Amino acid sequence: MISDGVDLAGARLDPRTGRLFGSDGQEIELRHQSQRVLALLAARRGETVSRQTFQDELWEGRSISDDSLAHCIVEIRRALGDQEKRIVETVPRKGYRLAAPGKRSTVPLRPALLVMAACVALSLLATAFWRGSGSHVAEPPVIAVLAFDDYSPPDQRGYLSDAISEGIIDSLARYPELTVLARKSSFRLRDEALGIDEIGRRLGASLVLEGSQQFDGETIRITTRLIDTQDQTPVWTDRIDTPLEGLLTANAQISRSIANSVGAAALSSAPPIADRDAVSALLLESKGRALMRGGLSRDTWEKSLAMQERALREFPDQPWGYLGKALALRNGLRFGWLDRPKQDVLVEAEALARRSVEIDPDNYMTHYALGRVLMARGMQESAIAEFETAAALNPSSAMVLEGLAQPYLYMGDRERTFEIIADLKTINPLHGRVLHWLEAWALWYAGECDDALKSHQEIIRQPVESLKLLAAIQSCRGDTVSGRQAMQRYLDAYPVWTLEREADFYDGQWTDEKGLARWLSAMADTGLPTQQAE
Repeated sequence: MISDGVDLAGARLDPRTGRLFGSDGQEIELRHQSQRVLALLAARRGETVSRQTFQDELWEGRSISDDSLAHCIVEIRRALGDQEKRIVETVPRKGYRLAAPGKRSTVPLRPALLVMAACVALSLLATAFWRGSGSHVAEPPVIAVLAFDDYSPPDQRGYLSDAISEGIIDSLARYPELTVLARKSSFRLRDEALGIDEIGRRLGASLVLEGSQQFDGETIRITTRLIDTQDQTPVWTDRIDTPLEGLLTANAQISRSIANSVGAAALSSAPPIADRDAVSALLLESKGRALMRGGLSRDTWEKSLAMQERALREFPDQPWGYLGKALALRNGLRFGWLDRPKQDVLVEAEALARRSVEIDPDNYMTHYALGRVLMARGMQESAIAEFETAAALNPSSAMVLEGLAQPYLYMGDRERTFEIIADLKTINPLHGRVLHWLEAWALWYAGECDDALKSHQEIIRQPVESLKLLAAIQSCRGDTVSGRQAMQRYLDAYPVWTLEREADFYDGQWTDEKGLARWLSAMADTGLPTQQAE
């Protein structure tokens, strides 16, 4: 590491090249343009650098969108661990500045950042306890919960699916002293024969929870082991035998034991009270969503909707059927699988989602479902409030953060979108399909279309719906031929889709009119027809 560079909260910047190095001497990855932005800020440390100055000096006078610059700033903050924006400050309506050495930022913190600061303080307390416990694990514990093995008899195998391990993730996420990785990363290692040390390295986890479940139709046996990834020693083991109706209580018990074992204070609230109906409704809703995760198609959607309606019909006092059907209806509109008027469907979906919140306001999924529906109705500020409530209830849910990012894109706030994407990459280190899709969309929006294409190419098992985004990206790159090819592949699967239906779906939802106009223009340019072919 260079010795004469600029000190940035423990990192060090080479002012000549913009290359950034950590305290261990290893280079911190930054795109070339982000390096140039950081070098310019360092050269004028303590001064506000206007967007015009960035354009003149780094973009050689070429037109620069606010989004391109914002993306660089988000990358720099992420590299510096500057979640509170105390190192690289945003000066409203003026530009950005690198805080002078030893000076506190004069830019007021947003309320959400104050909450984050409180969580960081709690994490530091947990770290102090953890380091004093004699364990080799350092820093706030990062826990990966693996998909549990199923040793049930053949006629019961698969009945519980991933409900146990998912429930433990949800319960652990309520502890701000811990970092719990999203299921989208940890479950992707299900079929790989990896050692605990390799799992820890791949996921960036200091602890791994593995386990098994065995269900005989009445009683569940849950066996769990919490393992230190550095030396592969067990930190904690347990075995619980419980009737089906005790599943959620068992999940909470396991989570409290894990929290206590790594030095976090146990939750003061009582464990959730659940009965067989609650667990059965949860399992039906989870299976319905799992069908959609397995592949987007009209057939899987219809099966998923039928499962949600069954949960609603058989367990009307539980929230799962209501929220599951609300999400299914919204997906039916999004992918063109419903022929009913849009507003009629959304009114029904909102009523279902609000009923789920009434039944269980402490369930993050109820707020997530309501946020999704409100977003589709164009009520973006209200949707954001619901997603933020869901994120507070379950900070480890990548699905919730993916939902939270989208209304900001619809409103044209790409800087906030990139911040959320950076948070997503922390809790979902293996970067699932939706994250790459979301990032590609945000980069297209920012006009960084070569980078958008790279992100789109990372989408696993690219769903047909993503081909519209690919068409828009290729159009943005000036590759009209590839754009039209992508659109034709989409139309081969959805021959009924038209530019009119595309505009109707986003009407009222995409509140940034310039962004919507650009999207619809890209759809038309790449061959989306104005009316259905005869």
